[in-house]
Amino acid sequence: MKIFIDATSITNYPSGVSIYSLNILKGIVLYPKFKLTILYNYKLNKDHEFFSIIKRTNVTILKKNINSIGPIRDIKYNLIKALINSHDLYHCLSSYLPLIKIKIPTVVTIHDLKHLRNNNLIGCFLKSFYIKILLKNSIKKSNYLIAISKFTYRDIKTFLSNPNKVQIITEGVNHKNINLNNINKIFNFQSKQYIFCLGNNVVNKNFKTIINCFKKFRKINKNSQLVIAGKSTKKLSTNLSDEIKDSVHLLDQITNDQLHSLYYYSSCFLYPSLYEGFGLPILEAMTFKCPVITTENSACSETAGNAAILVDPLNEKQILNSLIKIINDKNISNQLIDLGLINIKKYSWQNATNMTKMLYKKILAK
Repeated sequence: MKIFIDATSITNYPSGVSIYSLNILKGIVLYPKFKLTILYNYKLNKDHEFFSIIKRTNVTILKKNINSIGPIRDIKYNLIKALINSHDLYHCLSSYLPLIKIKIPTVVTIHDLKHLRNNNLIGCFLKSFYIKILLKNSIKKSNYLIAISKFTYRDIKTFLSNPNKVQIITEGVNHKNINLNNINKIFNFQSKQYIFCLGNNVVNKNFKTIINCFKKFRKINKNSQLVIAGKSTKKLSTNLSDEIKDSVHLLDQITNDQLHSLYYYSSCFLYPSLYEGFGLPILEAMTFKCPVITTENSACSETAGNAAILVDPLNEKQILNSLIKIINDKNISNQLIDLGLINIKKYSWQNATNMTKMLYKKILAK
């Protein structure tokens, strides 16, 4: 059972797709009947967890200067096309099937279709157009698709005539491996009450609305702070008025230890995203006993279950009232924390990898 896995989505910064890819590999490599060739990007740091995972006799790693997306990726993929076709199965852990002709059965994990739903996520028209082509190609040409949520499954079906080739395999969360007694405050602002937000600075993360709501909330809770972590979030400083700029902390790429600390000591995790294919940070926040406010649309409400306050992401009054509820009422906050700890038990990376292994075996048995 020779399987080629495109793991170029694993990056030094732990994005949602990167976390998914790493955790799926952790389980897949343990199955000795799978002879794996794993493609990774040469930019990956030598001390990355990836390299400890793949130290097994059934794994061959392929280091290439190939990004997870981009026109150059497809050109470079041509150079390894013969190698890929010498396998029995190809799986792309990100959403983008290469445009080259792959002669063996293909599996693509679709994380979301936000680029098909929102034309404003990328400022560059050509880049946006290219990504749409890739996504449509993945949906149409892949033999099998993995959807990471029921919401993403329903979204895919609107572009697909044969929904039977799609299987729902939800993401997980590593709640059993977290020691909550070993988390320290890292940043100076953590001595104060703060609201935490996480995500790259893109349109669907809804940071403009978040900042507007915080500005209003600060008039009620004068000592409150806002923390936003994610790629390119420092650019949000241009949206900060003088009255709040000293109480808003913009952090770019952070470490796992810093992320855990930010969740654990936060008064609230605010995640009013306009569109998510799953919403992994919701489960991460719950793992660290952080009450959650998130979106009633897309996959966020599905992932959060009954363990979060759900809001219309464009209704600032609703978001503001939810912040006031959580931060001013400890009973509500504690209730959400308790419900969150129950909710995360429904999500397991072991289950995700087991279902992925079963899909591989089903395909290879044909």
